[in-house]
Amino acid sequence: MAEREPTLVPGIERRDEFTVEGRLITSVDGTIGASVLSTPGMIGIKLRFDVEVTEGERTIGVGTHERRVVDFGQLASPAS
Repeated sequence: MAEREPTLVPGIERRDEFTVEGRLITSVDGTIGASVLSTPGMIGIKLRFDVEVTEGERTIGVGTHERRVVDFGQLASPAS
């Protein structure tokens, strides 16, 4: 099986402009008195990094870090 090129590399960056409307909006059940960009509307595909740091045969640190990748193509068209 051929190896694929990684799609996430250090230093990549993306900027998009879009109108927050429709399914991207939440009122936070009325608790803030305004409609805002929802967290699910802002984030999409979740990345999880499980990290273990060792020194020789001894584990000296363990942690988990989660991030989201936003796929604006599935959410809204960029503003012109």
